[in-house]
Amino acid sequence: MYRKTISLSVTVVNRSTTTEPIVKKFLTYRMKDGCYQLNDEIAKHLEFLNKTSLEAALRSHFISDNLSKLDTDILFTAVAAWYLRLIAADHRPHWATGFDASYKWLSSQIKNPQIGRELLGSAKKFVIRGYNVDDNALEKDEKYQDHLNHTSDVESAKTIVIDNSDKFFRTKVDKVAETILPRSTSIGIKILDQLSQDFTQLLENEYLYDVVIEVGEQPNTKRFKVHSVILYQRSLYFRQKLTNATKKNNIIEIKMPNHSVKVFDIIIRYIYSGIVSLENPEASVVFDLLITVNEFKFTELVERIQPYLIDNNASWIRLNFSRVYQISFQNENLKALQQFCNDILVKHPSVIFNSDEFDTLQENALIALLKNNDLQMEESEIWDKVIQWGKARTPDLPSNLEELTHENFNSLKTTLQHCLPHIRYFQIPSKDILKKIQPYQNILEKNIWVDILAKYLDPDMPITSPVLPPRKKATSQLPSRKASKDQFL
Repeated sequence: MYRKTISLSVTVVNRSTTTEPIVKKFLTYRMKDGCYQLNDEIAKHLEFLNKTSLEAALRSHFISDNLSKLDTDILFTAVAAWYLRLIAADHRPHWATGFDASYKWLSSQIKNPQIGRELLGSAKKFVIRGYNVDDNALEKDEKYQDHLNHTSDVESAKTIVIDNSDKFFRTKVDKVAETILPRSTSIGIKILDQLSQDFTQLLENEYLYDVVIEVGEQPNTKRFKVHSVILYQRSLYFRQKLTNATKKNNIIEIKMPNHSVKVFDIIIRYIYSGIVSLENPEASVVFDLLITVNEFKFTELVERIQPYLIDNNASWIRLNFSRVYQISFQNENLKALQQFCNDILVKHPSVIFNSDEFDTLQENALIALLKNNDLQMEESEIWDKVIQWGKARTPDLPSNLEELTHENFNSLKTTLQHCLPHIRYFQIPSKDILKKIQPYQNILEKNIWVDILAKYLDPDMPITSPVLPPRKKATSQLPSRKASKDQFL
């Protein structure tokens, strides 16, 4: 068996061309001798092709002396299946990724694994390497250039460009592709685009609506007339709402006073169309949109909006830092925003530690800061702030330290139980041990206080308490804006 590459002089295969020349151009191995019959299983899917002509083409271009008739028939099946995949791909540069399903099926039909690998490996080569396309012709071909705009792999873009003008042939290809392999993705995309437009029109014309959602507070309210079946299928949030809702005159009414009309309009359009498109959106709108899509459990939007907000609205985040920081740590899905805020705080802790909102800071936000080795703050100052935060969150605690009872200390200890383990006690200067730590020794574990005193009296004395590393002292600029708005839009 030997290989001969056939160079195609043009990039368009005319559908009026006879079957035999098409297959001759497609297959690239010359026979030595022999004659085999096309497998009937694949032939039944080739009703739009001339079986006799196809067999003749296969016989004249393909043979292996070492294979049985059955195995060669299956090889013909493989060639035909991949050939159909090629022409059904309809200008997709990544059509080769669809081989897996047919490859596995064909492998199961061949009992001899060694022969199977040889057969199917050869068949793949027919499709992947079995033709050359004239590069000069490709340079002039608009469809090929369009492929190039959507793929970085030039070689994978060099597929044979098929003229799809023949409606009869296109219909037959669709039928075969649906039977043997999945339908082309490019067709699906076109359908989804139209579907998106149709559902958007359904939202706008309010046809057969059965849900009314009133958003906002007076005087800034709006009533959205929507469809329960779409809400139920597209949103877990609304699925729960609809499950517990009651109907009035066959209409479900939902009130959402705490949401912005502008933001909700964006989200309801996304529910219907799958599209979010904003022209130069204000940072406050993007932030509110992020919080709302997270509440509505649209994780795919959270993953897109977070980096957009960070990369394009960093200045706004800094100006509204306390609010952004607090809200981000109230939502576990906003990890990227949490990290961005922490990167600011570890270098500029006064932004939050000296703010009026510090006493209401989320516990997980405070712990995240305490655990950070890069927090640029003296440990004794960190201790003061932790005590301040704990007192503010412990009910009925006297403001005067001398008035604190044993029960008061226990309550404060409970409030701070998750924060205290992250204090670097052994990095606090000795002068502050007696002044700041000793008055609150009752909120510490006994062994920790004993070890603190031991280190204070004799720095070389061994201790049993874990010793956290000292915080790193460094200075750095605030995180910068660097990404394009195209990441989100």
